[in-house]
Amino acid sequence: MKKLNIFITILLLCFVVSAFDCNIANAKKPSKEEQQKQLYLKEMNESQAQEGFDYTKAFNDLKPVNVEFIHDEDPDEYYDTQKIHFSPYPLIRLTQTLYFLDKKIEPGFYLMTPREYNDQKCVLFKQGGKIKYVVPIFAHRVVVPELEYRKPPKKWWQIRDRYTFQTQYYERKIRAFDVYNEYYEIDLYYKAGLSKMIFKKHPY
Repeated sequence: MKKLNIFITILLLCFVVSAFDCNIANAKKPSKEEQQKQLYLKEMNESQAQEGFDYTKAFNDLKPVNVEFIHDEDPDEYYDTQKIHFSPYPLIRLTQTLYFLDKKIEPGFYLMTPREYNDQKCVLFKQGGKIKYVVPIFAHRVVVPELEYRKPPKKWWQIRDRYTFQTQYYERKIRAFDVYNEYYEIDLYYKAGLSKMIFKKHPY
């Protein structure tokens, strides 16, 4: 009888330990739905105006980028695209006119390309392979790609042929939002960099 009680006690202990381990494992690995929810909340939290930040000063401090292009073509685009079969730059669709410095950006589709000229970071807005606008940025910081970009399923972003192996995936995304109904901010994530642009929603 005593041996039976010991055996039952051991079984109960094993069950409790197993359940405890399962709970720890479940706690460490949230479900896909929970992960997506956390990512969504993170992105929503980031897509808000920075409390206490002086957007008016940031806009007024913008300086034009002194650079000229031959035939409005980006000479560095060749090096960005020579090993891939698509444009690596993110595409944005503007539905309203935006204003910066003495220029305005008309509604339409634009490929956004981060660049640096004369130690000044900026973003090129392109249409049909031609540079339409050169927009200065008001802030830039380094990001961790592994934490910022979600990779699509492998079967969708990898292509294999008999000569080379190309990765059809790029680290890029855009986040845009209103700032106190007066300004419009566009955040361009490209590889390991985040470039922040600010525009007026109405003319001066």
